Amino acid sequence: MRTITSLIIITALIACNNGPTITLEVKDYDITEGAHKSIKSEPVDFSTEIFGVDDIFMCDSLLIFQTTDPSGFLKIYNVNNHKKYNLCTKGRSSNEFMSASSLSGQYYKLNSDLIIPVNDGMNNMKEINLTESIRKGRTTIVSISESMETFNNGMNVILDSNKNKRFCFDNAQRNEIYNDEIDLPNYYITNNGRKTKKIKVFRNKLNLEREIDAISYHFGCLYKHPSKNIIIQAFQHINYIIYFDVDNNHYYAIHGSGTISFDDYIKHESKMDFCFVDACCNSPDFFIVLLNSQKTPLGQTQNSRLLFFDWSGNYIGCAETDVKINRIALDSTNRVLYGLRIASETIVSFDLNDFINGIYEK
Repeated sequence: MRTITSLIIITALIACNNGPTITLEVKDYDITEGAHKSIKSEPVDFSTEIFGVDDIFMCDSLLIFQTTDPSGFLKIYNVNNHKKYNLCTKGRSSNEFMSASSLSGQYYKLNSDLIIPVNDGMNNMKEINLTESIRKGRTTIVSISESMETFNNGMNVILDSNKNKRFCFDNAQRNEIYNDEIDLPNYYITNNGRKTKKIKVFRNKLNLEREIDAISYHFGCLYKHPSKNIIIQAFQHINYIIYFDVDNNHYYAIHGSGTISFDDYIKHESKMDFCFVDACCNSPDFFIVLLNSQKTPLGQTQNSRLLFFDWSGNYIGCAETDVKINRIALDSTNRVLYGLRIASETIVSFDLNDFINGIYEK
């Protein structure tokens, strides 16, 4: 009797592991459907005054440049009144930084003031009161959190405007204890450093020619809805977006029709194709992902494509740029998208009014 029970359990486990690689429902989208428009870039006058830019994001009406400049790691430009500000100088004081990087451009409001969480080095996170910093002309820190537990090997975003409540992603990584096998990535929620919920996204390992490639294929940055606890993960080397509606326990994946899936056998490539390299999630109506892939049903291009989705995961359309850009920031009020070209350290802008108006007229 015991032998029969063991066989049933083993059979059930084998059947479970032979299922699809991803545990979530997968919705395919067709990039050839929906709105499609080519958009023209315009040079931005102030771009030549800012050096060492590696990221850009919008916070209300403020366009923020994340730089390597020790005189101010964050350069801020108000798109309405054209004023400029310099924050986060290098140093060891409480309102100084050894380096500064945002949590995927996330911001929130506390008592009507704009707050941005910024990582200082690898393990400290400081909340900056942006409103007060601009008013006083110096970086104003609200709080400092030491040893942000997942920043070294993963990504995280803050939930409910509460720095102690986080949605976390640990990427696939080598397991040094078990012969350097690659562990599956982990997704979970923490509150005051304690894991309160785990979300199983992957059932099995990817079918790869080289197992080490799993680290790259599983990687994707997290981005959050401007006010709700809805998070997307846009994958960097495979055409997937995972959607996490945390408050309603609703999770699913969005996959580009006709592209490699998590269930396919994936051959090793010496130079991997880039897929989603950035996203803008500060509009309550839609989010934009920046697609730099050369492998899409629309054919090859040396430029970039902006894919628009509503917050229910429905594909809206594609805007194709006339230049290649690496990072994006959306002024959702004026419907202007800013693009960073990292190699030349230049900023360009795109007027999205015609494209967005065309979407809502349909």
